[in-house]
Amino acid sequence: MRKDIHQFLFYSIICLQLFRVTGSLAQEGKTISLTLAQAQEMALKQSPTLRISELQVDLAQNTTEERRQQRLPQVYGDMNLQRNLILPTTPVRAKAFDPTATEDELIHLRFTTKWTANTGINASVDLFNPERSGSIKRAALEAGLSASDLLFTKNQLLFDVGNAFYACLIAEEQLRLAENDTLTRKEILQMHQRQFEKGRITRSEINLAKTELNNGRILLNETRMIYENAKSELLRLIGMATDKPVSLQLIDSELVVVNEISVLNETETQSIRLSRLRQEQAINLLDVRIAHRSFLPLISLNGYYGANYFDNRFDVFKGANWYGNSFINLGIRIPLSENLFRSKELAKLKIQEDILSEQVSAAANERTQNLQEAFRELRYQEFQFLKRKENLDMAEENARISSLQYEKGRMLVGDYYQQLYLLQKERAAYLESKYKLLISKLSLEKVKSD
Repeated sequence: MRKDIHQFLFYSIICLQLFRVTGSLAQEGKTISLTLAQAQEMALKQSPTLRISELQVDLAQNTTEERRQQRLPQVYGDMNLQRNLILPTTPVRAKAFDPTATEDELIHLRFTTKWTANTGINASVDLFNPERSGSIKRAALEAGLSASDLLFTKNQLLFDVGNAFYACLIAEEQLRLAENDTLTRKEILQMHQRQFEKGRITRSEINLAKTELNNGRILLNETRMIYENAKSELLRLIGMATDKPVSLQLIDSELVVVNEISVLNETETQSIRLSRLRQEQAINLLDVRIAHRSFLPLISLNGYYGANYFDNRFDVFKGANWYGNSFINLGIRIPLSENLFRSKELAKLKIQEDILSEQVSAAANERTQNLQEAFRELRYQEFQFLKRKENLDMAEENARISSLQYEKGRMLVGDYYQQLYLLQKERAAYLESKYKLLISKLSLEKVKSD
């Protein structure tokens, strides 16, 4: 008899809580309403991680422009003022100055003065420099790598925001259920205490009800912690401060089932990873061409226009002591010893080419496998979701039938509330299956881009 009373009370409280209008979560500062699309849009605008990737792309593009500017002639001015403490002496044949001198006789001359100076403008331009032209193309390709990294970061960010959004959404719903469960256990304890005062139940049943209430409060605190962590993660991803009081109102969008999603029949989305590997192959191929062309000579055109100053006294403003000096030359630099190391470099680049080729093949196979697995997972979650939806529809129908029977006095109160409790369980299972289906859809979209 006591067991029947306990079961009756338990399901009665469950029913009362199902129809209770649950209070909203405590307001913490301002309230922000968000859909998944809005959260992803905020993340794309405010995420520090994405901003760093964008700046890295700008940095790579600036490097490319810097390499291009190196093709311009290098022009610079220089000036030098020198005090010769000991004048250098140069021996010359004396016969050049004295016809009577012998053939072996030398005289010593000083060709400079105590003060010397020079000033002028230098210019140099490479007429043919194979390494420099290759470095410009390489910088442009490296900028493409940074752009691919940006796309990968953006794709990962959209997935992380979606995952955090739905995790926060389900955690919020679980928190409401935990609050209801705690209130139910509390009211059961109160009803048990009234029954105990009337002598209808024992002390052990009171202690059991208290234990269940403590367990419910522990579960509530754990669920609240999970919700706060999920909310904090979502705020971080969308670029908002996590230490300020903010209340989120997440708007659950209508679920789109797999049959309405074009997956494998659509034009194949460009794989970011494969695109990046092919860019690395292009860089490696360019390095091979640069290595081959490095055997060629470097040809440069150089010029100088200036003046030199000579005097034993310091008077640089005396124009008569300045003498013009100008020249233009064509320089050719032929690599010799460097060529001994080029063969090793070419062998290394050939090995790197083979590695990249294998990586492209492996990445393509892995992507195909991941797509198939993600699609199978999505199909499975769709199947589970549809069955959970059928179960929920049947549970709602059973609840309506039970309500009519209870109103006509054809069903016990405990049995009626038990049907409502089963309805609550089916709703929770339906919500979980919906969450898994949405996450599997996000995972498929991510795999298609990765």
